[in-house]
Amino acid sequence: MSQSIQQILLPSSATADHLIAAFLLKEYGAKQYPGIEQAEVVFTISSDPNTVLDLGNFIEPDHEFEGVTDAVAHKLTLSRLPELQMLLKWTSQYLKRKQQPSPFDLGGLVPIVAQAGEGQLELIFGVLRLQLEQQRRLYYGLPEEWVKLTKNDGPSDLYDLTVGDKNVVVAVAQSAELGIADYLFQNKKTSADVVIQQFSNGRIDIHTNPASPIDLAEVAKVIRLEEARVHGRDYTMTLRIFFAHEGFAEDSPEWWYDKSQQKFLNNSGPAAKAPQSGLSVQDVLSAVYVGLSSDVWAKDCPPAGCIGNSCYFYDYGLARCRAREIAVVGDTFEEKFKEKLKGGGKNRGRDRSQNRRQQTQNKQG
Repeated sequence: MSQSIQQILLPSSATADHLIAAFLLKEYGAKQYPGIEQAEVVFTISSDPNTVLDLGNFIEPDHEFEGVTDAVAHKLTLSRLPELQMLLKWTSQYLKRKQQPSPFDLGGLVPIVAQAGEGQLELIFGVLRLQLEQQRRLYYGLPEEWVKLTKNDGPSDLYDLTVGDKNVVVAVAQSAELGIADYLFQNKKTSADVVIQQFSNGRIDIHTNPASPIDLAEVAKVIRLEEARVHGRDYTMTLRIFFAHEGFAEDSPEWWYDKSQQKFLNNSGPAAKAPQSGLSVQDVLSAVYVGLSSDVWAKDCPPAGCIGNSCYFYDYGLARCRAREIAVVGDTFEEKFKEKLKGGGKNRGRDRSQNRRQQTQNKQG
């Protein structure tokens, strides 16, 4: 087509398939369709028909495609671009009705746009453009960022640890990039299960891969207790089961534990206004090792049983440590206390812990 494209014509019964096809043409079609990047997307022709690309008749009769987007992707050789895989997959599912339209996705917006008029189309294209930029960043920008991080002197790297009979990959990233964790989860070369991200302000978040069954409860215990040690807090009367609580734990205001998504945060979400952690990223990495790895024990811990509160790990109240203690001396105090909590509820246990702390303070006074 020699003339510059001025308009892209949508059929009156336009679907998400047509809108995505128009978007791809504007983003990638300038070489084959000069001027199309500036073309209007319309429902009614208002210019020379020779300068209009009609999406209603885009698919030639002798070709079989899933839809117009598939035809455009084939025409412009876009199918292998990594940043478009999510969008092309969504369109395919939409056409097969596996992706049900709703008011919150592109399919649900189509009838609204058709009724509101052409002026609203740019809103959808803006959303698509934002998603495309995020995908480009994921596939092109973040790999470069990660390579730079691992070449610098510092802890940014991949670490392996054993959880049960499985190998778990922990990534440390000193980066302010919000998408770095998702990149490290999805990239086949990293395939991280846990990401410890330290931001430029020094705060730290721990994220887990949704595809990995990682439980951060034990990590939460270790970090919160180490936080208490750093700040000189008296944690002797605080039961370790409280250090594994969701949200902010009693006597530990720095970290927010999101159990549903298995995130432990000092920078994001509710923790954004919390006090900054006193732990370094190396401290947090060590805490992840201690909390998750079944191979990490105190140096002086005998394999036959627990040596009690003289061990540095004892205060963490880790499940594997309690198992050794029970094997030697029977139920620990916390195990018995858990049974009482089942009957009396969490508040009863917390009140008793507070009473014990107050009694200790009174004696010291």
